Amino acid sequence: MVSIKRVISLVIISISTIFLFAIEPNLIVSQTFSDIHNLDFDLSFENLTIENIYGDEILVELYSNNRKKLPKLEEENGALYLKSNKNKLYPSDYCNIKIYIPYETIFETINIENQKGQIIFQILSSEELTIKSLNGKIQGQEISATSFISLSNFEGQIDINTAKTETLSVKTTTGSIYISSLTADYFDSTTDSGITEISLLTQPKASSRIYSKTGEVLLSFQNKSLGFDLIASSTSGILRDEINNLRLTPRNEYKNSYFGGGPEIQIRTISGNIFVK
Repeated sequence: MVSIKRVISLVIISISTIFLFAIEPNLIVSQTFSDIHNLDFDLSFENLTIENIYGDEILVELYSNNRKKLPKLEEENGALYLKSNKNKLYPSDYCNIKIYIPYETIFETINIENQKGQIIFQILSSEELTIKSLNGKIQGQEISATSFISLSNFEGQIDINTAKTETLSVKTTTGSIYISSLTADYFDSTTDSGITEISLLTQPKASSRIYSKTGEVLLSFQNKSLGFDLIASSTSGILRDEINNLRLTPRNEYKNSYFGGGPEIQIRTISGNIFVK
C-alpha cells in the first residue's frame, strides 16, 4: 500500500512539474557565472528547478510576471546568492527560477532555503549540503555530499531517488519522506505523521534511527548479504518482518539480527506500522 501511494504521488508531481515549467513566457533575467564554489539561496515563494548541462558555466534564469518581485541575484567571492524580495505579494504573483549547473560540478557548500516554493533538482554534489522548506516539495534525482546532507520540511514532501553521504539527517512534520537508494555511514529520519520509505544500498557504519509518531515506516535492503541489528517498537502499530515472514506487535521492543548482524538500526513509532523487507 505504501508503494502504491508513492507511485501515485510521483505521477502527480511529474504532471504538475511539466505543467508548471512547460510555458515560460516571462523571462526577465538570464545570466551566466563561472568559478562558483558555494550556493546560498534564501527564497520565500519562488519555485526553484536545478538542471544539469554540459559546459563550464552556471546559467541562472528568472521568470516572473512582476519585475519588482524578482529575488536579488549576486555573486561574491565565489559564492552565488539568491535572496527573495520582501515586497508585498499578491495571489497573482509568481516567480520561477531555473538554474543550469554543469555535470561533475562539486560545490564546497550548498544552502537552499525556501518557504512556500518547491525545490526540484537533477544532480547536486557538495562537501556540505542543506535544503530547507516550510511547505514546498523537495524532489531530486541524485544528491551527494562528502560530509553531510540535511533535508528538512514542515508540510511538504521530501522525495530523493539517490542519496550518498557520510551523515544524513531528514526531518518533516506532516510531510512524507522517500529515499529510494541511500548510501550513508549514519542516518537519522524523523517525522510526525508522514510516511517514511527508505531503501538502503549499503549498511550504515554507525547506529542509525528512524522515528515517526503516526506515520508508516518502510525500511528495505537492496543487498541482503549486509548484516545489521534491528531494534523496533510501536505503542499501537504492528511490525511486519518480510525477511523472516513474521507479523508482530512490538509494544516494548523487538530485537533481531539479520544476515549475521552488524550496525544497529532503531525504528520507533507510536501508532505507525513498521515494515522491514
